[in-house]
Amino acid sequence: MSIISIIIPAYNEEKNVPIITKKIIECFNNFLVDLHYEIIFINDGSHDNTQKSILEEAEKNENVYFINFSRNFGQRNAIKAALDYCHGDCAISIDCDMQHPIELIPQLVKKWQEGNHLVCSLREEDKSLPYLKRLSSKVFHRFISFLSNTQIDYGVSDFRLMDRKIINVAKNLNEKDIFWRGIVRWVGFKYDTITYTPNKRLSGETSYTMADLYRLAITGIVSFSVKPLHFGLYIGLGFTFLSLLYIPFIIYSFVNDIAVSGWSSIIMLVLFFGGIQLIVLGIIGYYLGEMFMQAKQRPNYIINDTNLK
Repeated sequence: MSIISIIIPAYNEEKNVPIITKKIIECFNNFLVDLHYEIIFINDGSHDNTQKSILEEAEKNENVYFINFSRNFGQRNAIKAALDYCHGDCAISIDCDMQHPIELIPQLVKKWQEGNHLVCSLREEDKSLPYLKRLSSKVFHRFISFLSNTQIDYGVSDFRLMDRKIINVAKNLNEKDIFWRGIVRWVGFKYDTITYTPNKRLSGETSYTMADLYRLAITGIVSFSVKPLHFGLYIGLGFTFLSLLYIPFIIYSFVNDIAVSGWSSIIMLVLFFGGIQLIVLGIIGYYLGEMFMQAKQRPNYIINDTNLK
């Protein structure tokens, strides 16, 4: 009989833990009775009573497990830890805030049983969000798909099912700042999607800020492409070529003893090219920083305690 691993990163989710546990158990008891399951909570350095809530659920149900981090290592590393330790023939990652509909788990499992190795969920566009936020999200997904040559669908979330083949690949990854939305598509295998409308957050507040989303976008680009470095080269070559076009005018001015005026335009050019140089150096610096952190070979996470074997 197949085993389904449900992976739930939790950061300050003490009130949500018992509710999502109950909903998942009801889902399997009512719709997936022919399958075994395990629920793995990853306490990502919470400051509230999240770990206490998880322990209480683990005492009541033998299918509930936990991984307790020594500090906050982030959602992406929490997913990595659960994939490293889970026993399932497939794993489903889901947020603890109940925004991902539990009732869609049977649909994910059905598509997996049909032969798909990866089943991702795509959020339906929320028209109530500001237009600029929706536009920036679309631009980001198209931009990163172009840069990485890996198709990342618009609206894709971390609510996904991964077959054991993908789990085994993920266990062997040794990357810092794993960008799961790209990695799961990069590995290949048969792929399908479902769409969903996110629920409202049950309780608590989201820990994701605009700065976090910006860092996630940068991580996704740097993790999957060196094209930004190529762009720096192309920009440099382009402006070098344009500067050569200015040589005939310089020669003409020298021969005809024409006074060269226009200090303001010169200053503008200096500032412009200085800005271009700083941008290119910043891109190079970001890649060097990622290489520096990767070279340290520090673990992606540190486990304080767990009941998984």
